Amino acid sequence: SPIQSLSGGNQQRAMLALVPAECRGIACEQPTRGLDVASARAIWARLLARRDAGCTIVFASPDLDEVLTYSDEVIVCFAGRLAPRMPRMALSSTRLAEMIGGVDFPS
Repeated sequence: SPIQSLSGGNQQRAMLALVPAECRGIACEQPTRGLDVASARAIWARLLARRDAGCTIVFASPDLDEVLTYSDEVIVCFAGRLAPRMPRMALSSTRLAEMIGGVDFPS
């Protein structure tokens, strides 16, 4: 397909462009994995624009900076358990890393 001939960043942009405007939710796994900085910023600009238009964005990412920059709320999973939802502003990168590793995971 024509999309397969595009770079990774342009493939991601094309996929987001195909999401209907009336869509109420988008789920992404590692939405910027393997992208250069400019492409990653472009993807987040589109996702945040959709969020601002009322669309819920749920994403999973191993990039702690990405999680702490673009999340409103964070839910951490460890050993098959989910921590309570937390506002991003309540987390530091150290605490988030500890929770992901099970060190400071709520019981």
